[in-house]
Amino acid sequence: MSSSQQNHDWLLFRGGAAFRRSSGCTEAKEQDLFSTLCMFINEHGLSHKPLHVAPNQDWEGIEVRYSQLTELGQLVMKTGLSRWLAAVDRGTPPAKSKILLRTLENIRGLHD
Repeated sequence: MSSSQQNHDWLLFRGGAAFRRSSGCTEAKEQDLFSTLCMFINEHGLSHKPLHVAPNQDWEGIEVRYSQLTELGQLVMKTGLSRWLAAVDRGTPPAKSKILLRTLENIRGLHD
């Protein structure tokens, strides 16, 4: 692991009961959040290896760390993740990842 990866090896998310207790979300919402996030990361090539996502996946104990993400992926998560989660908290369905997409486009210089 390179020194830059070691500096960025903090936890992006860990699924399971502890997450649901601390966030107050249901298992179904956890499924939606993590599935959407992993699919977004995979679809846009933001991780070094594709993240495993399966229908009705049990997220108990599953972790995604920043070191698993490319530099672009790390930047997108640092810049857009909290805004996307805030939108979800306000009632936006987790599957609506437009905030993450706009963040990615802005970073890539594709968005006006």
